[in-house]
Amino acid sequence: CLFPFGAWLFRILDHFSLLLSFICSTSIVLSLYVLFLIIQQIYLIINGQTWHEYGKNIQIYSRQKNLQANLEVVFGKRWHFMLFSPLISSSPIGDGMSFDIKMTETGDSRRFEAKRI
Repeated sequence: CLFPFGAWLFRILDHFSLLLSFICSTSIVLSLYVLFLIIQQIYLIINGQTWHEYGKNIQIYSRQKNLQANLEVVFGKRWHFMLFSPLISSSPIGDGMSFDIKMTETGDSRRFEAKRI
């Protein structure tokens, strides 16, 4: 499965074995790529960021949330069902336009407030 074309050139494999080996190699590479994408999305959900925010190092959203809260924001109120079947309807938490951001100190009151954008 490692070098099917080279083995075919040196007549170690016949045409059918080359085809099977090519299909095997392709499925292994695609499976590893899909695994990478799944791990990447899990990492972003844990951090509460999008890929753009991660790339630009934007961290303005609330970090006090735990993994369950992040899963609710991404998948909706019935997130535990959504992990098993994407066909189950799950209403989102917010409206998709405003999100909790980090606590910021206001200049006037010298206290911390949560702002929504």
